[in-house]
Amino acid sequence: MRRFLLCIMIALGLLFVVGCTEEDTPTNTDQNETDVDPPYINSITGPIEAIIGSEVNFACDVASDADIDRYSWSFMAGTGDNSDYFYPADGTTEGLWTPSGEAPDPFTEQANGSAATYTYNNRGRFMATLEVEDSDDYIKRQGYMVSVLPDEPDTSVFPPIIRAGLTEDIDGEDLNFQRFYSSADDKALVSVFADSENVLHSFGYADNNDLHGDRIIVTRAEAGERLRVEGEGYFIMELTFDFDLNGAVHMWNPQAGDMVQISTYVTMNPLSEGGTPATAYLTDHAFFGSDGDQSYYFNGNHVVTDSVIVYASHEFEWQMMFGLETMQIVTGSDSSGSAVCFDGEDGFARLNSVSIFIDK
Repeated sequence: MRRFLLCIMIALGLLFVVGCTEEDTPTNTDQNETDVDPPYINSITGPIEAIIGSEVNFACDVASDADIDRYSWSFMAGTGDNSDYFYPADGTTEGLWTPSGEAPDPFTEQANGSAATYTYNNRGRFMATLEVEDSDDYIKRQGYMVSVLPDEPDTSVFPPIIRAGLTEDIDGEDLNFQRFYSSADDKALVSVFADSENVLHSFGYADNNDLHGDRIIVTRAEAGERLRVEGEGYFIMELTFDFDLNGAVHMWNPQAGDMVQISTYVTMNPLSEGGTPATAYLTDHAFFGSDGDQSYYFNGNHVVTDSVIVYASHEFEWQMMFGLETMQIVTGSDSSGSAVCFDGEDGFARLNSVSIFIDK
């Protein structure tokens, strides 16, 4: 019996050897299949924070089975040369409008090479974006978020004093504090910044031609002031904001889950012990993918009054911030996208003034 089993095992072994011929065995050739693999941007290196007016150095690590023909860098996303598409003609009233043609890709080359340097002259947060193209005409894009800070921390030497029964008017150009926030996929084009004490900008662009799955872009730009509230106990603070909102929203080939939302708001945060932070929304516009392609133009002045409850005591301080908030959701369609344009000369949120009154 043992001999019989041994013979069967030897026969099976011969069948295995004969069945695995050289033709069936995979062979490893050294030839690059350059028509298959696109380039991959493994990483972008640079500082997370930079001081306004200083040079910022960027470099990259790219893997590809073909030669890289182009390294293009864009450091400050915006409508740029495409403003004629993203914004309507002068004199257009606020509301829905229809731009001509298809939405252009606003990526603009500002430097080239595997390493690049740029000087940021605006405070804010910026997606420094690298686009590479190889000899097989594959194009890949990836970004790196940078916060640009002031050379000295914001401060207010003589904060306005708010007293019960008296109205305090603050000019927007006299504001001393700014804050910026952004959250986005690293393949989106994003900038959120200011070019003066009271003029805020935001730009966001995302499509799914090179992306897969849901994409969300959120930006916030804020300008404000420290307030010294005199009194004793809790008060209702009435705030009246005079501001201009100019910008444009675009949605193309949207899916039902796509959305764009534009809001302005005020936050009150206690700087002394006691008191509760508060947020009040001043304006809010939402656009939904279920309504199809849309382009909306913001072009108006707003005077909005709202109120918050504040605590007051001798030299109790609050920080008041006026903000522009944008949110974009782009879902998984290969051709859907959106753009939020509050940049350049035609796009901004400008706080002209704020009047503050607390009752006795």
